[in-house]
Amino acid sequence: MKRYQKLGKCNISPLVLNLHGSALDIARQNYAKYSKLDFATDLLHYMQHGFVICQPQLFCMFKPIWHDGQRGWFVQMAVGEIGELLRYVPCPLSFIAFCRNNDDNMRVIQWDYFLRRVAAHYGYKKEGG
Repeated sequence: MKRYQKLGKCNISPLVLNLHGSALDIARQNYAKYSKLDFATDLLHYMQHGFVICQPQLFCMFKPIWHDGQRGWFVQMAVGEIGELLRYVPCPLSFIAFCRNNDDNMRVIQWDYFLRRVAAHYGYKKEGG
């Protein structure tokens, strides 16, 4: 093969990585099933005012918020492994918050407790404890 070739019309087919749909597909399905909100509107909001992580196996929309005088992360939607998601959180804040399946009850978990729970889920133990 030459180092550079002009082949003409670009016709690229995607490589399917998951037969059940991508994390983005699952997020859109969950919005349609559980949420009264519009997915495209929320996606644009989080792209402008928060963070959107989109990979074949991981999708998340989250933003910093103020609650009870503290800064925290509000996760609007997350699909995939929570441990993988934590790689993309820019910095720890006081808490992480979320709602489940379009209920109006915001759950707030202190950041350190949340990290301990995630670590325990993946089998990590604190040394000396």
